[in-house]
Amino acid sequence: MSSSSTTTTTTRLLMLKASDGVTFEVEEAVATKLGAINNMVEEEGSEDLICLPNVNGKFLGMVLEWCKKHANNNTNSDKGNDEVNKWWDKEFVMDLDQNTLYHLLMAADYLSGTELVDLLTEKVASMIRGKKVEEIRETFKIKSDFLPGQEEEIRKKNSWAFE
Repeated sequence: MSSSSTTTTTTRLLMLKASDGVTFEVEEAVATKLGAINNMVEEEGSEDLICLPNVNGKFLGMVLEWCKKHANNNTNSDKGNDEVNKWWDKEFVMDLDQNTLYHLLMAADYLSGTELVDLLTEKVASMIRGKKVEEIRETFKIKSDFLPGQEEEIRKKNSWAFE
């Protein structure tokens, strides 16, 4: 009588709960791409539920989508996967409206998703690159907090910065 052994690897699942009560069941390898989750898992051990009071479910879902793509593609580190990730990242941020971009960036920052924060800040930088101060204010709906005449004085002293 022969016995055969099968090797099964069980993937630990983590339950993440967003501020609005939305929950996500996520593989540990995916969730721990985020430094905050990784720290919680290491410090607190096997918690059944990780509550994330500063992240809305919509944006947590988007962060986890990014993490899942990168966790899966990081298992094989070849140049082809790097290109796939770059293409996927470009698609991921391409059509984000400003509100979504802002909240996604805040969520990624809170969760210590350094690589995602880098990607999103590069998107913000591309929105600013080559624009004049007035255009940036208009794009991001930033009101000037200068007193009348104050901005003109600064422009005169630093004319090189406004060319």
